[in-house]
Amino acid sequence: MCGIAGYIGESKEPETTYDIISNLFAATEVRGVDAAGFWGSNENGQIIYHKEPARSSIIVSGDMWKKVEKFNPDMILCHARLASAGDPFHNRNNHPFISSDKLLCLVHNGKITEFELLRKKYQVFSQCDSEILLRIIEASTGQTEYLARLAGIRDIFSLINSGHMSVALGEMLLSGERQLFLFRNKHRPLWVVDLRASLGQIFFCSTPEIWQQAIYQSNYKATKSQKLVEVPTDEVWSFSINNDSRHATDVKRYKVVHGTEVKEWAFDAILPIVEKKPPVKVISRLDEQDELPTKISKSVVEVHSDTKHDHTYFNEIENYRRHILHYMGEIVTQAHNMYMEGSMAEGRMRHLISSLSDIKSQLGNVLKSI
Repeated sequence: MCGIAGYIGESKEPETTYDIISNLFAATEVRGVDAAGFWGSNENGQIIYHKEPARSSIIVSGDMWKKVEKFNPDMILCHARLASAGDPFHNRNNHPFISSDKLLCLVHNGKITEFELLRKKYQVFSQCDSEILLRIIEASTGQTEYLARLAGIRDIFSLINSGHMSVALGEMLLSGERQLFLFRNKHRPLWVVDLRASLGQIFFCSTPEIWQQAIYQSNYKATKSQKLVEVPTDEVWSFSINNDSRHATDVKRYKVVHGTEVKEWAFDAILPIVEKKPPVKVISRLDEQDELPTKISKSVVEVHSDTKHDHTYFNEIENYRRHILHYMGEIVTQAHNMYMEGSMAEGRMRHLISSLSDIKSQLGNVLKSI
């Protein structure tokens, strides 16, 4: 489980937008604490890009995020990661995933079970399964950039059958246009918040609970102008802005049609990553390998002692932490989906809450015993 969030559209009130997205990004860490990152564009034709193995709440208090306020993005994509495939301490495994020219960005929540098979067809830069989605999109073509991205999303739905996904894809075009595509399947949530009337923007996030927490902690109180809508499964929603209209426009919606025709793949030639140099200014601290300038220690805790200690026990505790977060995420996601579908009875929901209360008490007792 991971969390994604962001927006498209030049803000009518930049200070308010920065306040909202800062709180939204920080709140998203409830779905992942192993790493976080962001990518954005602005009216000046610049890119800002950063990621590291740290909580999103830590990143929003750091220097790179503080640059976002002055940068004033017209589009931004954020990600909070709960690591599955790919060690988060190798920063190339973290989100966002971007094209070599830095103009195309993807963030993903879910797990692509077809990753090992698909990497026989598409070259990847990291060990994270999410990257394969970006490479599929990059390999697809069309008469325009917009049609090429739709073709890539079509290919994703053709190739991903059992994998779980909710995805945001953002692109900065040199013409001044910005494109945002949102889509998901039944296994992962994705919500849109319409603030065009007040801020001229469309926001997105993983769950309405995260949004409400962010709004509660922000200075934005115009709750009546908020409209939250869940992106339907197997639909593609797109938004765009251009030089004539810098605020978010109406949504374009496309239905994903599932066919029955099966085509065999040819594995003899892997589609390579196309290397292109960024044609615009990129604000980032990462090197060409997406690594930070200083090495980050893998130690879960720092032990102050004159003697050497075996960190095996602490590594075991870290593994339990990750498993607990993973299972809690799955419980929240499944319960939310079943509740929205009307397939979870009230008695079953009460039983779930009771079970979680028992777990909370047991963990509290463990903490007291330390």
